Amino acid sequence: MSDSFVSNGPLVSVIIPAYNIEQYIGECLDSILVQTYRNLEIIVVNDGSTDGTGKIIKKYNSEDERIVPVSHEKNLGLFAARITGVEKASGKYIMFVDGDDTISVDWVRMLLRCAETNDLDMVVGEFADDFELEHGKHSKEYINLDPFRINDFDLKGDEVFTAFLEQGCSFAGWQVVWNKLYRRELWEKNLSVLKEFSDEHDHMLMWEDLVFTSAMWKSANHVMNVHGVYYFYRQRITSSINQACNKDKVDRYVENVASALAFLESLVPSYDEEMQNMYKKLKATASSIVFHLINDDVEDKERIVREYLNFHDEFIPQENIDFIRITRTNMEDIFDCEEKIKKTLSSDDIKAVSFDVFDTLVMRPFVYPPDLFVVLSQKFNQESSSLTNFQYMRIAAEQDCRQKCVEGEDITLSDIYELLANRYIISATRLNKLMEYEKQLEIDCSLERKFGKELYGLALDCSKEIIYTSDMYLPKETIRSILEKNGYDGNNRLYVSSEIKLTKHSGNLFKYILAESSFGKDEMVHIGDNYYADFEVPQRLGINAFQVPNAFECFAGTTLGHEGGLYKNVFGNNGTLIEDVGNQFAWSQSLRNAVGIYINRIFDNPFVRFNRSSDFNLDPRVIGYSVLGPHMLAVAKWIVESACEDRVSTIHFVARDGYLIKRTFDTINHTDIRSNYIRVSRKALLLADVNGPEDLYSLNKKVNTLNITPKDLVKFLNPIVKDGVSRDNISNRLITESIAYGKRLEKEANFARCMKILIEEYLDFSKLETYKEKLREYFLGFVKPGDYIFDIGYNGRVESALTKLLGFPIGVYYIHVNDDTANDRHTMAGCKCRLFYPVKPCITGVVREMLFMERGPSTIGFEEKNGTMEPVFEEYNVDYMPEMILRIIQDNALSYVKEYEAIHGKMGFGYRFNPVALSAPMEYLMEFSKEFDKRIFKLHRFEDDANGKHDMSAYDFWIEECGFYNIDVEKKSLNDLGETPEQELARVYDSLTYKIGSVFMFIPKLVRRARKKVMKR
Repeated sequence: MSDSFVSNGPLVSVIIPAYNIEQYIGECLDSILVQTYRNLEIIVVNDGSTDGTGKIIKKYNSEDERIVPVSHEKNLGLFAARITGVEKASGKYIMFVDGDDTISVDWVRMLLRCAETNDLDMVVGEFADDFELEHGKHSKEYINLDPFRINDFDLKGDEVFTAFLEQGCSFAGWQVVWNKLYRRELWEKNLSVLKEFSDEHDHMLMWEDLVFTSAMWKSANHVMNVHGVYYFYRQRITSSINQACNKDKVDRYVENVASALAFLESLVPSYDEEMQNMYKKLKATASSIVFHLINDDVEDKERIVREYLNFHDEFIPQENIDFIRITRTNMEDIFDCEEKIKKTLSSDDIKAVSFDVFDTLVMRPFVYPPDLFVVLSQKFNQESSSLTNFQYMRIAAEQDCRQKCVEGEDITLSDIYELLANRYIISATRLNKLMEYEKQLEIDCSLERKFGKELYGLALDCSKEIIYTSDMYLPKETIRSILEKNGYDGNNRLYVSSEIKLTKHSGNLFKYILAESSFGKDEMVHIGDNYYADFEVPQRLGINAFQVPNAFECFAGTTLGHEGGLYKNVFGNNGTLIEDVGNQFAWSQSLRNAVGIYINRIFDNPFVRFNRSSDFNLDPRVIGYSVLGPHMLAVAKWIVESACEDRVSTIHFVARDGYLIKRTFDTINHTDIRSNYIRVSRKALLLADVNGPEDLYSLNKKVNTLNITPKDLVKFLNPIVKDGVSRDNISNRLITESIAYGKRLEKEANFARCMKILIEEYLDFSKLETYKEKLREYFLGFVKPGDYIFDIGYNGRVESALTKLLGFPIGVYYIHVNDDTANDRHTMAGCKCRLFYPVKPCITGVVREMLFMERGPSTIGFEEKNGTMEPVFEEYNVDYMPEMILRIIQDNALSYVKEYEAIHGKMGFGYRFNPVALSAPMEYLMEFSKEFDKRIFKLHRFEDDANGKHDMSAYDFWIEECGFYNIDVEKKSLNDLGETPEQELARVYDSLTYKIGSVFMFIPKLVRRARKKVMKR
């Protein structure tokens, strides 16, 4: 590999500070020396160690010249040690590894490739906690909500430092120095100021990383992140982070934090108010972190923190501070499988890497590959006057062809179509067109498998000879076109069973390859998805082989690391959540296609374990792509079809709940129906159907009048409050009647007394008609007779109020209604209503709305500006982590919809699925998701002034709703019920899929059953 990228790419300087870590430094160095990337300068700074650390460094230096030992005569601290390493470094790039930590085998190459490909100043990777256990064992656990795990960052220019400030110290991965690769120029630019800081703050005890990374984030112009490789951060009892809170070190510890924050503040432009506010939020979080880290038995710890950090606000609760870091998943042995593949593939002993093609390097967007033949049926029927099931004919022909195969070990596509020609009276021209169409379909449908592409890239970087092998009936040139379309070099050797008439399954194709090659069987590694043909057979022949299970196996729970909860509980044979979805999944190719889209995306890498207490892995990407995205697609399809039947010209999607569904509608709508986003809410229209004082009592059907405060009530009635009346006037008057302005009314009598005072003393009803006329003119500017609105539900307030205001009925599309109130309002107003769900789901409201809604302020009213009415918005505070989680969920939902549209929408598959069946994962999440997954909304505060819900998290509301319906939020997985890892492994080995590969998975049961019935006749 002397001429390979891994040997001759840019020099990377790896800096390792080491102080009294003789029991760890060897393991650290070993993890670096076995990196797939070889061109390293490993600078080990012995910071005045008094144990055997220096001797171990010297020993490693004698064995590998890449190790460069540097020593401090006395202990100067981590900050100074890192600066010494930077001054010694000569690489184009610099990275840091603490001497008691380790890195995964492909860490350096993956970060470097990203930097080189995209011309980056900095690359960020994921990290996992490495917990020390008894008897020398470890527990490596990735962090489910690590922002660098669930996000794809591509920050440029001012976005870089803004993102760093905006995250507000929410996760250590932003601040630590060791999970990043840096262009050396970044450090050269900041070295003098960092050395000056080091001289002024001798031997920092804690938070020195914030100083380093603040300077880097400020100076970088382009930053991205990578996935799938890890920095393993050792968690040990004696680590400095746990010692830092002893009484004798508290003052110094807090002083260090104050110094680091002051350094960061010096980088924030004083003229930029937005950035200054971001810094204040960051400081509040940092101060709270420090407060909670200090032991409770330290006297006056609150006073110490407040004085040193000049912090006077409330501390953030510890459960919110720790939330991200404590949501972890044990990687167990499954990640070691991936590490072993990469170590073997990059070994000097390996000369060639053989890749299976289908389900390894490329994927089809189907659960069952024969579902592609549905398109062939559509093509066939375009020239027919009646409907013919050509899909079944094509599958049966292939099966019979294989049974009659006498020439060699495999068949060709031509053989299949020749049998069709002999069996049916169909013109040769027509069959030939279908065969050519099938080849093109295979090319058009193919998608790269990202994990396969990653292994392929590693093989390329290691200058291995790459070979493609496939047991496949398709012609060699078709498969070559598929590979080239998906970014694989078509010039590599390609062996196809249909051409050579030898298969991997028999082992003869591997023997054929070896006979044609200059390398031996022990110098070759084969990688594929089929357990028997791609793993067991080559292993028997003495070839290094690894199975990379396909995505559906992971989804179905037949592989180690995945239990398949969603599949088994929703789409499996026992799936009975709604409308017997399991049965529909077996029979409906359209539903399977819609599901197949997210199976391929989510389970691309089979070596990422899902948390045992989870179905969705507490991952906003998974929830967005496999739950919300399909539901959005289903609802949008229903809206399009309903609007066509109703002959609607414009649909107005109501803010904020209509935000995501409008974007989905706009993606799949190919009709002339227009869409509009309308700023309105029940709060904003409370007065739209009020004509006088008596009508104000209708508020008890519009809001929960017992849970709101007089302050809320005055805010709703603001348009008709008398001129010159202040809130203090009203508050003082209510106090004389023993009604507190800011306290909930709680009783109907209090509401009545409060309303009586407001009506008699503070409201001007002469302003009401003028206000309503202005409002009417505003809405008539875009709402026309025959238009419909879309809202999530529930009680008919918005459309009935608009109908009365405008003088013509407004139809509505709802997800569902809660009770008869909506029907009563619609009957009174003459509104037509269609429901996606004819019955109310158990779990409604907060969580469902949160997934649908725009991340922004609610419309609380309208006011006149420059002669026109404009929406008035409530105050909206952005909290980084909740905002980020919702953004990722919604972005992935839209990605799902766009990918479905790009593949199935344009290929002729269309939108023939049952919308309610496709929404089954959504209802499963709502009602039966495990507590671990529900934590995704732990930080989301729920605000509903109209119903008086204050200071409650969406998670708490969700749990409360589940409790009301007696839904068990602690639903157990197999492992929760006591299945050991050994039992889990035995279950995998005993599964039919694992024993005989995935061949039967590719043939739907319904086809096999139908074939048996025909044969019996």
